[in-house]
Amino acid sequence: MKQKILVIGVAVLSVFALTGCEEEFNPFDFNNLNIISSQESFYIDSTATNNLLHVSNVEKKEISRLDETSFYSGSASSYASYRENITESSIQFYSNRGYSNSEHNKTTLGNGLSGRYYSETIENTDEWISKDASSPSDYLLYTVSQYNNPQSDAKPTISSSSSLFATTNNYDIMWTKKCLDLVCDGYSYSDFKFGSRDGNIYAFEQSIVESVVTNPLVSGENIITYEENMRVRHYIKHETLGWVISYSATKQNLYYATSMTGEVFDDPLLVEENQVFYRYTYNELTSNTFVFLQSDVLLNYQPLLFSYTPVEGVALDYTNPTASEQLDIKYLPRSDKDADLFYCSCIVTLRPENYYLLGMEIDNKISYYDYSFIDIQGNFTLSVLDVDSAEFFTSHFPVKLYLVISLLEDGNIHTVQAYYWSTIIK
Repeated sequence: MKQKILVIGVAVLSVFALTGCEEEFNPFDFNNLNIISSQESFYIDSTATNNLLHVSNVEKKEISRLDETSFYSGSASSYASYRENITESSIQFYSNRGYSNSEHNKTTLGNGLSGRYYSETIENTDEWISKDASSPSDYLLYTVSQYNNPQSDAKPTISSSSSLFATTNNYDIMWTKKCLDLVCDGYSYSDFKFGSRDGNIYAFEQSIVESVVTNPLVSGENIITYEENMRVRHYIKHETLGWVISYSATKQNLYYATSMTGEVFDDPLLVEENQVFYRYTYNELTSNTFVFLQSDVLLNYQPLLFSYTPVEGVALDYTNPTASEQLDIKYLPRSDKDADLFYCSCIVTLRPENYYLLGMEIDNKISYYDYSFIDIQGNFTLSVLDVDSAEFFTSHFPVKLYLVISLLEDGNIHTVQAYYWSTIIK
């Protein structure tokens, strides 16, 4: 008789649905597996991992959710936090060493008292390698990205860049490595136990850890918690490649077993969950036509972001920042833009404990630009502090913003369009 493996979970299992998939399914829904030998499991995993080289499409979904609204009830509701970040991406690979990545990000923040803030961003990226016409032994990596904020009426923003990627001697190896980095779940054979059911092979690893945390509202009391960790790979037989990874999934969930008053919940309360899911497709690769957009470039001009950490009793002085950051910018094509302006884009990080000003360094001289230059695009806000005619700005929560900066020919900032990009989870 074959030995059985019993797979258990703490609470209700999560259900994944990816864009373009008609049916919803639970990647962790497997049980009563038959143990397979180490020789067989090693062969299956090695073959399937090597076959990641033949992935034609990978769909990835990431969920990060914190929900304390059911724990902090009644008069304690103001302490509750809620955040949810869902990112869905689909990468299509092509035979002429390129890929297209479509990424959709959705974020919800807030709690039941102050309401919730919702935002979306969409980014489509084409990336490929090609020979450098000016240096035949070199290969360049070309990137064209289109950014869209569905919460804004503004047209999508397009940026382009190119950089040295490899030489004739190693470009094939470097491209293979880049593709594997995009599809690999990061696990190895030694991480898993292996079992079979109905002709399917599952590799999994799981643990449930009990611990306690200090009650934030009741002195001397603790809250009993459970952390559930599970990882799984699903293997199937491909008609030509042999064993391949069909999907890979991870979850790390935190449950509260007791309430603030020490009472035991009938069912553990799910407070925080983090899940990642990959689904792989193996088809014959087709070629694609990539078009690189040339952009205008202004030299010797460096945008800066100045941060100021407030000190009680000390007024902010725009000439005395706590820290400064050189912004990594990409210049944009002039299509649909004013003919007398240059455009560049960058991503900045804002944290609520700091205030900020934009700046521009031109010929070793620094100019400061405050909140009045920023045009908010979409459903989000920034807080403003007016000190000596300088409008410092900050955010209510850790956030990344996508900035589109228009520049005059002399390098001075004309306007800044700010789009919500993503929440900083940690």
